[in-house]
Formats: sequence, C-alpha cells, structure tokens
Amino acid sequence: MKYFSGKELEDRAINIIEKFDTSYLNDPDSLPEEELLYSFGLDLQYVNFCVPNVLGAFVFEAGYVRILNSNGEPYDQYFEKNVVLIDSFEARKNLHRAKFTILHEVSHFILHSKIQKKIHIDGKSQIRYFLKNNNHRELKTDEDVIEWQANYLASCLQINYKALDSFINDLKSNYEYPSKGGFLYMDEDERECIIEKTSRQFNVSFRAAEIRLEVRKYIAPNNQSESYYKWNGIPYR
Repeated sequence: MKYFSGKELEDRAINIIEKFDTSYLNDPDSLPEEELLYSFGLDLQYVNFCVPNVLGAFVFEAGYVRILNSNGEPYDQYFEKNVVLIDSFEARKNLHRAKFTILHEVSHFILHSKIQKKIHIDGKSQIRYFLKNNNHRELKTDEDVIEWQANYLASCLQINYKALDSFINDLKSNYEYPSKGGFLYMDEDERECIIEKTSRQFNVSFRAAEIRLEVRKYIAPNNQSESYYKWNGIPYR
C-alpha cells in the first residue's frame, strides 16, 4: 500500500476541490459532501446496520450486506459496487458526524480502491466499516494507516487549507490576534471563540474545527489534542 504524508493529503484535497468547484478554495464555505460523492459516480444510501457502533461503510464490490429492516429484523440486502452506506440512526443523532463519515468513505474510494478490491470482509461483500472509535488508534498496522489516511483526507476536504487561510486572514484583519511561537496567541475564551467561528463558517463540529486549526498551526494544541495527535501519529510541532 502507498503511504501518504499529511502534506500529500492536504494537496490531494486541493486538487479534488479544484476539479469539483474552485469557489470552495476561494470562499470559506461548507463543502456539499453529497454532491462531491455523486461527482465521483458513487451512490449514497442510508441504512440501519446490524453491526454495533458502525457510522458508515463503503461497498467496493457488489454483494450482500446484512442490515435491519423497518421492523428491526436483520436481512441480507444486495448492493451494487461503489456505494456509501450511512447509518440512519447515527446520522439523525449527529449530522456533523454523518457529514464527516460521508467524506471519510469517499476518501477510501479515492485512496484505497485498488487495495480494498483484494480484501473480502465478512464473507458477503467487500465492505469497509467506519466505527465510532476509529479516531483512537495507534499507527501500528496497515489497517491503522488506511483509516488515518481516510480521516485526514476527509478533514482536509471539509476545511481545505486555502479556504481556512483566507478565513483566518479575514479574522485577523478584524481582531487583534498576535502571533507567539508560530501560533495565534489568545486566552482560552478567545481560543474557543475562533474555533466556534470556524465551526459555524464551515458547518463542521467544534472538534473538527479545533483539529484543523491546530494541524494548520493557527492555535496551539491543548492537553486533549496532544493525546489525540499522539494516538494518530500527527506531527503538530
């Protein structure tokens, strides 16, 4: 498998958005993840998974996947290849997470199609599940790296660095955020304020905005973030 650096994935996201709609590079805005998915010729379906803690999945080859029917009874549903499946219950519970999960699955298609077609998971279809605890893993195996790559590219697609740079520059022109040690220097309230503004502007969760601002070195990581980056092998200094 190919190992991509964070910079390679940042640039890959820019290339993808350039082909999709360049306005999302110039004007900070929420990327329409479903439209992006369809632009790759992929299908999107909302289902109720039988497997616990599943947020979404990507079907790489046509086959049967066990899901729940409207009565909560398990049955085997046939899906064509290149279908993104999103858990309906989880999507209703957390829209921001569902939006990220769609981009995570699209990222698997972009980065890992050739790899996954060699893998047959669960004996029924070549399907990759995205679990709730997927963010908390150490990069010890190829599986860990594959999931990290999909997470990182999805994050870059949600908030690409060109749009983020433009947004932060506008904020800096309206507010005084002096730089210290390469980071914007602010107290905790100001830190939360800039994260919240970024979250609203790009229509992502508070945590997703915080991670992008930290990775791009606009704000310094706090203790929680340092633990996150240690788990995920992301260099932030």
